[in-house]
Amino acid sequence: MPHRENPVPGRGIGEHGVIGNQDTIALVAIDGTIDFLCWPHLDSPTVFAALLRLRNRLAR
Repeated sequence: MPHRENPVPGRGIGEHGVIGNQDTIALVAIDGTIDFLCWPHLDSPTVFAALLRLRNRLAR
């Protein structure tokens, strides 16, 4: 698997928790940011994902 940059520098996986109901799941950062969510089921397309590089978000 190729190495990928951390999408949010300074925030690692240890600063996240998982919230779910056995049908869907969200990856939530300690500041309340939802970094990953598939809706309405786990096999659904991603609705929200903080997987964009930081420079792409700053360009908006």
